[in-house]
Amino acid sequence: MTAVTYQPQALVDLQGRVLGNDSDRAAWLEARRSVITATEAKTLYKGSNADKAKIVREKVTGESSFFGNRYTEWGTYREPFIAAQLAGHGLELCGDLIHAELNSRHAATPDLIGVDFDEQIVLGEIKTANDVMAVGSPKFEQRGYLWQMLWQMYCFGATRVLFAWEQHDNDWSRWDARPMDDQSRWDEFGPKVLCLNTEWVVLTPQLEVELTKMIAAADRALARLDKQLAETSADEEPVFSPEQLADLVRHGTEKARQLVAETTAKKAKEAAQKAAEAMFTNVTEVYSEVHEGIKFTWSPPGPTEVTQTDLEAARAADPALAEALGVADAACDAAMVAREAIADRWAKHVQGYVSVVPGVPSPSKLTITKQKVKTNE
Repeated sequence: MTAVTYQPQALVDLQGRVLGNDSDRAAWLEARRSVITATEAKTLYKGSNADKAKIVREKVTGESSFFGNRYTEWGTYREPFIAAQLAGHGLELCGDLIHAELNSRHAATPDLIGVDFDEQIVLGEIKTANDVMAVGSPKFEQRGYLWQMLWQMYCFGATRVLFAWEQHDNDWSRWDARPMDDQSRWDEFGPKVLCLNTEWVVLTPQLEVELTKMIAAADRALARLDKQLAETSADEEPVFSPEQLADLVRHGTEKARQLVAETTAKKAKEAAQKAAEAMFTNVTEVYSEVHEGIKFTWSPPGPTEVTQTDLEAARAADPALAEALGVADAACDAAMVAREAIADRWAKHVQGYVSVVPGVPSPSKLTITKQKVKTNE
């Protein structure tokens, strides 16, 4: 039997601000071209002038100079496993690119999304690394993760992000032998997972001040982008004749109309489902009946069991073993610090051997999205 579910209104409201979903990667990437994402926002705020110019340049050309590496590939592979461990926080994977409420060109796709007991949006961000990534640590600050999460909170209207970082031993000696047709075995060939750490990052008045500066930096970049796009389009021949353009607009308008109808129907469906569920509030038994061709199935809430570990009792039962584990952990931490230094040197070394080679041609793809029209009020 399947119990009826209720989607919080905060999540329903976000659906009207979706620009794309990473399940359709080509359309998702195209939608990102005209907006400032969380990763880009942190660079525009704290990055070098060269990196800022690179963001605008790649949005104009549609070409990226970064195609991923083993670190990003491993992080993508591990993401659903880490997300499963965080399900107890009420978070689930989020593939939607959602724009800020007041600016459709400020957008983000956090790793995780959910609501708290007050039905307020909460987010989650997942990272994998061999470095210590605790909030406030040197590597955390260096990579600008705080600014990335701040932008996500702004775009989604959230005030908290659960930052989860999984540490590994950075041993890639078996990675090249991984079976590309069987990702279920990649754990055998990737680095050894050491631990998963979680910390809440909370929006504070101080961060709100920083956010205003981030927004200003993003808007400056968008102004440069629009200027360069206008200059580029002025030098190009029109792709469509006036008659063809009229047909194209007609097709796009019809799709936009259908999207609005879908959104309205979805909200009506959610409201009807919520109202029906409310009628079962006092029903304590399983209910499954068909009325006028519609089947209603209700599963009332019931008791659940969870497992817990009494670590204090375990230590008291075998203090020698507990002490041995502490010594081993300390030795492991010391070894990791030494390895991090070597790994940093190695990462800089291999950069001299990186090259760009032709890949598989991307398929053609047309994305149609409705744009908001600014009015002078």
